[in-house]
Amino acid sequence: MKTSGSYMKKHRNLQILGVFIVAVFGGIALAISEKYILTPHGIIGIAIFFTMGLQIVLGLFNMWSLINVESVNVGMLRLLKRIHCVLGVLIIVLSLINVYIGLKEYAQRFLVRKLWSTLYLVWIGILILIFVASENLIRIREIKFRYNKIDTNHPKQQLRNYVKDYDQLPMLTLDEFNQRVIRGMKLVIVGNMIFDISKWIKYHPGGAKILQRVIGTNITRDFFGNNNNSSDQSESNFGDDEYVYMSDQEQKKNQSDMMRRNNNKKRGMSETLANFIDVSNINKTLGRKSSRVSVHGHSRFATEKLATMVVAILSDENEKSFTPFIPQQYRQHYSSSYYQPPPQVDPPNLSPSIFHRCIITNIEIVTNNFLTDSPIVKKFNLRPIHKNDNFPYRKFIPGDYIEIMCDIDNQKIIRHYCPLLHEFSDEYQEDKNINENKVDRMFWILVKIYKDGFMSKYLDKQLKNFEISVRGPFNLSDNVIPNNQPLSISNCILLNPNNPNGCWDNLFMICGGSGITPMLQLIHYHLKEFENKLQQHQYSTTSFKLHLLFANDSFDDIIYPRHLDMILLLQNLLK
Repeated sequence: MKTSGSYMKKHRNLQILGVFIVAVFGGIALAISEKYILTPHGIIGIAIFFTMGLQIVLGLFNMWSLINVESVNVGMLRLLKRIHCVLGVLIIVLSLINVYIGLKEYAQRFLVRKLWSTLYLVWIGILILIFVASENLIRIREIKFRYNKIDTNHPKQQLRNYVKDYDQLPMLTLDEFNQRVIRGMKLVIVGNMIFDISKWIKYHPGGAKILQRVIGTNITRDFFGNNNNSSDQSESNFGDDEYVYMSDQEQKKNQSDMMRRNNNKKRGMSETLANFIDVSNINKTLGRKSSRVSVHGHSRFATEKLATMVVAILSDENEKSFTPFIPQQYRQHYSSSYYQPPPQVDPPNLSPSIFHRCIITNIEIVTNNFLTDSPIVKKFNLRPIHKNDNFPYRKFIPGDYIEIMCDIDNQKIIRHYCPLLHEFSDEYQEDKNINENKVDRMFWILVKIYKDGFMSKYLDKQLKNFEISVRGPFNLSDNVIPNNQPLSISNCILLNPNNPNGCWDNLFMICGGSGITPMLQLIHYHLKEFENKLQQHQYSTTSFKLHLLFANDSFDDIIYPRHLDMILLLQNLLK
C-alpha cells in the first residue's frame, strides 16, 4: 500500500474502520462480561481501546499538519510522528498478546484443547518471519539505491532508467518552463527533465508545503543529496560556526509581531493554528540558529514515483547562449571554480531567469512606527539553500533587482526588490569573520508591508528559516541596451561611463516612488570602491560626494535609521 499515491488516505480510512470495529465489538464485550473486566484479558483490552482512540487523534493531527504546517519535519511535530509510530507498534503487540490470553482463558473455561493456542503462536511466528524478511529485502534494495543512485560521469542518467519513452518527451526552453509555472502549472526541474507534481502535492509524505515552495525551481540537489555515500538530502548551506543569531530584543520583537498577525480576524482558523504551531515549533526547536525547516530524505520509491510525473526535457539553449556578466574589478575574485557546480549533479542554468530557493536567515523590523497606521518595513536576510548553488552568479551592482515568486490562491505572483550586499549589513559589521565566499552569496532586502499588498502580505507571514523562490539579478540597463550587448560598467545607466570604476564625483539622489533601497545600492557601491582605492593607495581618483534627499511623515517612519547612521560612520572612518 505504501507504493500507491493515496497511501495516507487509505491508511487513514483503514485505521478509522479498525477503530470503529474495535469500538463496537469491544463495547459489546465490556457490556456483557462485566466480571471479566478486571482479568488480564479485560485490562489489556481496555488499554488497547483507549490507546487506539489516542492513536487516531494523533494520526488525524499528523495528516492535517502535513498539509498545513511548514515545520512538519522538525521539533515537536517530528516527535509526534514518532510517538504515533510507537503507539501503532504498541497496539499491535498488545493485540497479539491479548488474543493469545483470550484463547487461553477460553480453553480453560470451556475445557477446549490448547491446539488453537499452539496454532496461533505458529501463525504469529510465520508473520514475524515474513515481516523481517520483507523489511530486510526493502532495506537492502534501498541501501543499494542510495549508494548507486548518482552517476558522477553521467549525471543526466540518474532518472532515465525509471522514465518510460524518454526519447519521445517534448523539449521546453527555460522561458517556456517559466511561462507555464506563472500560468499555474506545478512544475519542477530535476536533472535535465521537467516534472509536473500537481497530483502528488497533497499525498507527499514530507508535507505539502515543501512541494508548494519548490515549484518553478531546480530540486536536483534536494532530491538526490550531495554525494554517493551520504544520506543527507539537505546539503545545508550552513556550517556549525556560521549560524546567524538574533538578539533577545529582536527575537521578542519578531515574536510579538507574529502574535499581532495571529490575532488578525480575517485569517482562517486553520491558517492561524498552523502559523502558531510553526512559530512555537521553530522557536523551540531551532532557537536562534538558521537552518532549513523543510528537509527530508527520499527513497527508491520516491524516485520511481517522480519518474511517472515527467512531462518534458529542459533544453540547454539558455545555458549555451547566456554569458554571465562579471564586473572587471571582480573578475579575479570570481574564478572559474566560483560557478562550477559539484561534479555529481547537473550544472544549474546560469541564466538569471531560473528561480532559486533562498532561506530567510533573519527578519527584522527596521521602522519604529508600530503605534501608527503607517506600513512597517521589514528587513529579510537571504542566502541560497545550497553551498554550491550559483545564485547570485555575480556581485550586485547599482540598478540590479531580483524577482521573488509566491503562490497566492493558486496564482503565481512575482514582484521586484533591490538586493543589498551583506557586507554592508549590521551583522557583517559586527562579525567580519564570515567566509568571503559565503558573504558573496548573502544579501538582504527591505520590504514595506502594505495591508492590501499581495506580496508584502505573503512575506509578512514568513518566518525565519523559511524558504522563498528568487531569481536574478536583472538590471535596469537590460531594458535600454541591445540584446546582443553584454552588461558592463560602461553601459550601466546608473554608473559613470567616463570613470573606469563607474563612480560619480558628485551624486545627487532623490528618493521618490522607488524608495530608498536603490539609493542604498549606489551608496554601498561607492563606499566599497572608495575602500578598495584606499587600500591600493590611489587617493586622487576616489574623491566623491554623495547627497541623499528623502522625506518621511515622522521620525518613526524613517526606514532603517540605524543603518543610515552606520553608513555615515563608515564614510567618516574611510575619510
